[in-house]
Amino acid sequence: MNRPARKRMIWCVVFAIVLSLASPYAVASQKVIHHFQNTAHGTGWLNWVQEQIPRFEAQNPDVKIELSVPATGSTADTFMVFIASGVGLDVSELVLRMASSVAVQGGYMDLRPFLQRSSKIAFDAYVPIARAAMTRPNGMIWGVPVDLYTVPTHYHADMFARGGLATPSQLGKGWNFDTALTASKRLTIDRDGDGTPEEWGTHNAYTLWVYRNAFENKGAKMFDRDIEPTRSLLNTPKVIEALHWVADLHLVHNVANFNSGNYSAEFPKGIFAWSLGTGPNTSQLLAQANADFRWGVALPIGGTKQGALTAVNSLQIPVTSQNPDVAWRWIEFLAGSPESWQSYITHTTRLPANQKYMALWLKVIQSMPNPPEAVENYVETAAHPDNYLDILSPHYARFEQIAYPLIRNDVLQGRRDPRSVLEDLHQQMTALFEGK
Repeated sequence: MNRPARKRMIWCVVFAIVLSLASPYAVASQKVIHHFQNTAHGTGWLNWVQEQIPRFEAQNPDVKIELSVPATGSTADTFMVFIASGVGLDVSELVLRMASSVAVQGGYMDLRPFLQRSSKIAFDAYVPIARAAMTRPNGMIWGVPVDLYTVPTHYHADMFARGGLATPSQLGKGWNFDTALTASKRLTIDRDGDGTPEEWGTHNAYTLWVYRNAFENKGAKMFDRDIEPTRSLLNTPKVIEALHWVADLHLVHNVANFNSGNYSAEFPKGIFAWSLGTGPNTSQLLAQANADFRWGVALPIGGTKQGALTAVNSLQIPVTSQNPDVAWRWIEFLAGSPESWQSYITHTTRLPANQKYMALWLKVIQSMPNPPEAVENYVETAAHPDNYLDILSPHYARFEQIAYPLIRNDVLQGRRDPRSVLEDLHQQMTALFEGK
């Protein structure tokens, strides 16, 4: 679909939803809260919200919740058109990258006044990385965290046992870049001698963020900060060294399968000793693949740090809200009610960002078929002070478009030295930051 046609489609969606917002069925004395649903969250999330609406309305007869569910794939564009056109959305639930961009553009209300007077939501109850994700450098809090997609180490316990090695969870803080490489060498096996192993240490990175563990936990920051960065550090010695470590997995040690595909599909195949790619949804991925091997959860590979990449979903109040106090009441119900959290975990099986409800989530995961050993490491990972976020910048999408093909096709295949690629990327990102 070309750009003009897409814009016409988006405006048609906006017009249709605007008409629906003027619902003739709302009682005159009721306040209508328009909740913009994000289709990217999936049916489980939608089912949770829909289940809470009649419960909330029964307890709040002066309020009616109108749920706007845009067409799949148009959520981000449609939302930005809403904001620009002044449509009175009251609650939204955009994913972190999109939401942080909206926050930078002034699209959300500052929730600090609401949090200060709330008796149902305590911001300190959320893990540190969740609080950091919702907070701009100027201190503004633009979202209430809901769940975490945090990426620990997942490991194939049977492969470690066959190799006579301690598992990553048994090693604990001893699971580091040296022991990960040692295990990868031991557990990469080419049984028929044809040069292509049947079992591997790990898989290829499908996207750049999967490999960021090697940068972050080696103390090699790619930018001056994760949230609204202003300066590239891509050509610094630590970053160059970290990319060499990644490249050597393929080019020197031959322990990472370059031809593997999407990271979420790889670990369930049962041919990789460890994986840094999937999050708390790994139980579902293994169940869908009918995987029956023993597996477990450990902290990420550690170096100077031992943090995990973490994404945070949240609820927001757009600046276009006509009823922000009532919108906050609805958010408090969704994110501050034990009954709502029980429903959320049941429908989504996602890891809550609120530490108070993590034990409830663990019970659900432990009750699933073939649960992981050391499952408590999900919680330890989620709460770790070294955790880091995706780079939250309007420029980062451009960075990935440039960087990932260069790293995958040039560095990991030995066509170019990491130093030269990183210098090119540094120059391009510096130009973007300077507005050139």
